Amino acid sequence: MFKKRGPQLLHNPDPESIRLVYENYRGLKPPILISFFDRYSHLENLISSLGRCRNICGHDIFIVQDAHSWGNHDENKQNRLRKYIASQENDLNIIFVERSANLGVGRNLREFTAAAIEVADACINLEDDMEVAPGFIDFVSQGIEHAVNKRNSIFGVTGYLPPILDETSMNVSPILVDRYSAWGVGHIAHHWKRVAWPTVNDFRLLKDSYAETVNEKFGHDCWTMLRGSCFGLLDAGDVAIWVYCIKNNLKVISPSHALARNNGLDGSGTHCVRTDVFDIDNLGSYERFDWLEVEYSQPTVDRCVNFRNKGIPLPFANKMIGGFV
Repeated sequence: MFKKRGPQLLHNPDPESIRLVYENYRGLKPPILISFFDRYSHLENLISSLGRCRNICGHDIFIVQDAHSWGNHDENKQNRLRKYIASQENDLNIIFVERSANLGVGRNLREFTAAAIEVADACINLEDDMEVAPGFIDFVSQGIEHAVNKRNSIFGVTGYLPPILDETSMNVSPILVDRYSAWGVGHIAHHWKRVAWPTVNDFRLLKDSYAETVNEKFGHDCWTMLRGSCFGLLDAGDVAIWVYCIKNNLKVISPSHALARNNGLDGSGTHCVRTDVFDIDNLGSYERFDWLEVEYSQPTVDRCVNFRNKGIPLPFANKMIGGFV
């Protein structure tokens, strides 16, 4: 039985989250939001990498911990986390938010993102298993500014790019691509507030009018996720953003080489598998420069699509497209 949803926005801030952001946000730079799912060593690695970022000063870092499900709370680990955060507060402005209710992986960060957007108009999102390069904050911050100025054509900015290029040149420049990645992103209020959960009618629209765009710009692997999200079977905000960007012809700012990597595909999470397919051996190097125009990179898009299409031939993708409608 499918769960049918009417139009419903991702932007759904709860009053308590708005209060927490309002009381702790200094208003200097976009806040950084980290969703925490009990992977303590990964979180410590992420905080350490943020501490090495240039121009991190002035960013308020909210670590948002979802409440534990019944029977899974470990006070010793919780105390370890509190002590670790306290040890970092001389160098970083960290606000630790301990949820009183278990919201789930996606909703936990989405509701706090909505609150940050209400107060600050932009934010930077990271999961607890990410690691970032020293130039990540500079890149995403500049990307947010550029996205605001070019909001009619650009959704936002991501710091991740799949391992599609050789590593002879690690110097990063900003490019435009089609597929948004949630692994280290910058959101702006103009678009975030307009993203709705996709519906069955959206899937029909994608199938009938945008199938070529999805295949050529996003990759065959998208269809399973698009179908699941449109039919209410998948709780994934990034997929809702794909649909929004496709329908509104929006691009995403990306680095020419990854400035963030996901260390959590090691089996440590409850919602992911173990794989090294997306591993980035060496993160890129980014120096600040003036962004006059950011060009669309067709070669990068083609390489990303080929990377994601491995093992998913078009005939199988066509079966996924045709299902259920």
